[in-house]
Amino acid sequence: MKQFPVVLLLFVLIVVGAGCASNRAADSASASRPEDKYRVTYAAPTAEQLQAKATSGDAGSQFKLGSMYLEGDGVPKDSGEAARWFKKAAEQGHTDAEYRLGLLYEAGTGVPLNKEEAHTWFWKAAAEGQADAKAELDRMNARGEQFPPPKQDSHKAERQLAALGETVAQFNMGVYYSNGDGVPRDKAQAVAWFRKAADQGAPRAQCQLGLTYLKGEGVPMDEAEAARWFRKAAVQGVGVAEEILGRCYEDGRGVPQDKAEAARWLRKAAEQGNAGAQAHLGLLYLRGDGVPKDQVEAQRLFQQAADQGIEFARHELEQLGQTESEPARLPGEATRLLGLAAENRTDAQNELGLLYEKGQGVRKDLTEAYKWFTLAADQGDMTAWENRSRLWLIVDGEQITEANRRAEAFRSSLKR
Repeated sequence: MKQFPVVLLLFVLIVVGAGCASNRAADSASASRPEDKYRVTYAAPTAEQLQAKATSGDAGSQFKLGSMYLEGDGVPKDSGEAARWFKKAAEQGHTDAEYRLGLLYEAGTGVPLNKEEAHTWFWKAAAEGQADAKAELDRMNARGEQFPPPKQDSHKAERQLAALGETVAQFNMGVYYSNGDGVPRDKAQAVAWFRKAADQGAPRAQCQLGLTYLKGEGVPMDEAEAARWFRKAAVQGVGVAEEILGRCYEDGRGVPQDKAEAARWLRKAAEQGNAGAQAHLGLLYLRGDGVPKDQVEAQRLFQQAADQGIEFARHELEQLGQTESEPARLPGEATRLLGLAAENRTDAQNELGLLYEKGQGVRKDLTEAYKWFTLAADQGDMTAWENRSRLWLIVDGEQITEANRRAEAFRSSLKR
């Protein structure tokens, strides 16, 4: 009887040892499976948590979510969805995502079979030191699958700064994705970059995020969320945000209608020379909405707005019998400004935008106006940026795409 436990213990050890050996054999066999090239190790938040972070633009979460879809780990197995999330992360420079996206294109898994596209993603990952991607490139070259290296990322340095949390770079990346400038046009990616900068208090990014919610581009339309971001930018003195927030209060869009609050924000913007705010504040004084009725003050504000080309302000002055003639633009004004714009003078580019917006000396063309504002704004001209933001509320997506195409063509002409 005293030997029974020893016998039992020996039996258990033999069984467990056999099981471990079996598991090691299974692990060894599974390690040789092709699909295990995709396998990664990561912490296990829920799919819902990852989805929320990935949707907000977090590249690491996008990569992990792609891995979960590829393996069917916590979500239904879906190689197409895996490829979609890998691509989002890869476009932000996530090297493991670049590598795994290359594998999917090489195998035609979740995406059409495309060896050249596979080569492109392997090349990008290998250039950042991803060893597995370098090995895949070597194997492709050995098989004679050789392709020219992809075009260099024109925004690589800025992308790296953005990844480190630099708000100006994050805002610029949002603009690039919004306009399709050097990257595929992707409104959701644009919003993700704007949000990264906005969450750190960058006022231009906050204003731009408000605009995306107001128009529903890259996010569901949400006037209350738009007003929340406009307020954040407005309290930091961004004139266009002050104007739009004032108009939100004037019309009750995303906030309770409050003419007095509308007048307060419009006055702040008007004092910065914002023409739209001057015109709308003039209407409030003309009607006595939220402010004492004051026709003299209304006329003064309408005149300021009309002098900057706001047509409905000119119409109100005509109704009041107070129209003042605007100095005529000389026929050669646009030609003169075009010559200066070709020297990359942002003041001239902004002026050209105003001419095309108003139709002064040239045929009125909002697409051409948006192009000139974009050229100046992308070089850091804040006045042009505010003009483009104002025009952004008026033009449609096709006009923006065409304006961006014209802007890129102009930039290319300067390089020749």
